[in-house]
Amino acid sequence: MRTIIFNMLGGMLVAAGLLVMAAAWFGLRQGQTWTLGTLGIAGVVVLPFWWLVFQPYLQAGAPLTFADIPPFIKIPGVLLVPALVSGWIGLRVTAHAPRVSSYEPW
Repeated sequence: MRTIIFNMLGGMLVAAGLLVMAAAWFGLRQGQTWTLGTLGIAGVVVLPFWWLVFQPYLQAGAPLTFADIPPFIKIPGVLLVPALVSGWIGLRVTAHAPRVSSYEPW
């Protein structure tokens, strides 16, 4: 049963990652402001769930420092605010840029 749950969770994490990548690629590249808010909320909503994961260790009295947090939790958490700020700046710059109706690489 544990293997089945881990496989299901892994599949849902992959699907969520694809949705985030698609929103970033298609929404932000077109200058859609709703996309930045959605990506920011998605990044913030995940953090309390990681707190729930570590609760059994904290309740057992295990000390938890910043160095104990795995990189796949720590790096996105630390980079969330700079990513949102740079995305907001990028959206403001593209809002004032002239729109090109067609793209011809040649």
